[in-house]
Amino acid sequence: MERSRYTGIVRGRLNEKRRLIQVIAGPRQVGKSTIIKDVLSSTNIPYVSMSADDIPVSGEDVSLSYWWEKQDEVDFVLCNGHSAAVFEVKSGGRTYGKGVDAFLKRYPGSRVFTISARRDPDSVTIPLEEFLLENPLAYLD
Repeated sequence: MERSRYTGIVRGRLNEKRRLIQVIAGPRQVGKSTIIKDVLSSTNIPYVSMSADDIPVSGEDVSLSYWWEKQDEVDFVLCNGHSAAVFEVKSGGRTYGKGVDAFLKRYPGSRVFTISARRDPDSVTIPLEEFLLENPLAYLD
């Protein structure tokens, strides 16, 4: 019952006119991959699917997380204990918001990247396809 409900929600999001990046997040072993496979098997929309389990860590202690504090949030933080890379996923508009500013104030020296379909000359913008093909450790110092 729950799986069909969530499958319907994901299918609805993919059928919207605006083509946005979809991120499915949740605890391990609850059926996220199964729902994604169900939805994608019945569509002809081009897609790239990636699991956080697929991140090659090369023996390093690396974490991928979401960060928030009060009203501020950052989409993804990749950290290896001595450096951090912050990733904001944007479909357009401003490259990053006040959440990144708050993160940088708390953790100065972190590297900031924007993942987007369009390049911004004022920031380090990475096209989505390029980001998904790159070893994430390359973004850490």
